[in-house]
Amino acid sequence: MAALNKKTATSKPISKSKLKHILKVLSNLNSPNKPNKPNKPNKPNKPNKPNKLGIPSKKPQK
Repeated sequence: MAALNKKTATSKPISKSKLKHILKVLSNLNSPNKPNKPNKPNKPNKPNKPNKLGIPSKKPQK
């Protein structure tokens, strides 16, 4: 069994993309100041008020 486990452990190296994903998840868990919880209720959006030109400001003005 020991030889079999050693073979399976070394036969499939983890891809770089998987490593990056794991690092990203871990860094998200370790940084509490990032809003990384989608199920956390945000402040309710204010209804779209027309801006000075009278156009509804759905998109942020540049």
